[in-house]
Amino acid sequence: MSGKKKIELAPLGFAAVFVMLLFTGDLAKLAKQWSIGRTEPADTVGVSAEPASDKPRAASADISQPANPPVPDDGGLQGGLNDPGAKADLSASADNFMDPAYLKFRPGAESPRVQEAMRLDGAKNYKSAFEIFSEEAKNGNPHAQFMMAKYFDHGIGRPINVLEALKWYRLAASNGHIVAHYNLGVMFQTGDGVPDNYRDAMKHYTVAAEACYLNAQNNLGILYARLPKKIRDYAQAHMWLEIAIALGDKKAKEVNDLLRHKVTIYTEYEAGVRKAQEWLESHSCE
Repeated sequence: MSGKKKIELAPLGFAAVFVMLLFTGDLAKLAKQWSIGRTEPADTVGVSAEPASDKPRAASADISQPANPPVPDDGGLQGGLNDPGAKADLSASADNFMDPAYLKFRPGAESPRVQEAMRLDGAKNYKSAFEIFSEEAKNGNPHAQFMMAKYFDHGIGRPINVLEALKWYRLAASNGHIVAHYNLGVMFQTGDGVPDNYRDAMKHYTVAAEACYLNAQNNLGILYARLPKKIRDYAQAHMWLEIAIALGDKKAKEVNDLLRHKVTIYTEYEAGVRKAQEWLESHSCE
C-alpha cells in the first residue's frame, strides 16, 4: 500500500543484553507520567464478580491505584502504571467538532442536534446540553451516549455516578465509538470506579488500537509490559509502542526505548518490531 510506515531496528547496545530487569523504576516513573488517562460498550470478558460501585466518588479523589494493587514482581514495573492522567475529550473545543480527525473516532458527532449540544456544552450551558444529549442518546446516537457517560463520569452538572457512566460508555462502545472503548480500557486498567481487570482493559484498548487510536496503542503497549508475570508479553508491548511511534507518538518512543534498554532482551524487541511492521502494512491509519 502507498505511504506505508517502515520501522527500522534500533542498534543493539552491549549493555542492553545484560541489563534486563535493572532500573525498572525508571520505566515505572515514565509510564506513570505518560500512561494516558481516559478521554471521553460492548460486552466485557472476564469481568470480576464484584459489581461496580454506585457510590459517587469525589472529583478530586485519588483513583490512581486499584483497591487491591498487584504486588510488583519486576522491580516496580507493574505498580507504576496505574495513574489515569488526563481524560479524553474533557475540554474539546467547539471549533474541532467537524474536523475529520475528530469525527473518525466519534460516530454520531456529526449530527446537527449533537453539534448544537456540543456548542452548549462548550458555553457551559450544561443543563440544556444534557437535555439534548439525553434525547439523542436514547435515540441511539453513539456520541450522545458518550457525552452522557462523560457527564456522569466527571460530575458535570450532576453528581458523579460511576454505574451510569459505565452504562453509557458501554452503549457508545457497542455502537462503534472508539473513544468510549478507550475510556473503558482506562477504567478497567486503573480500577477507576470498577474492579481493576486487565482482561477487560486489554479488550477495549485493542478495539481502539486496531482503529488507529494512538492513546490506546500507547496504553496497550504499556499494559502488555505490566501483565501478571506468567502472561506478560514484551514482544507485544514493543509491537504496540512501535506502531504508536510510527504513527507519531513521541511519548511512546521514550517508553519503548527505556523498555528496550533496561527490561527486555533483543529477541523480544526484534519480534515486536517485526509484528509492528506487519500490522502497519495491513492497516491504513491516514
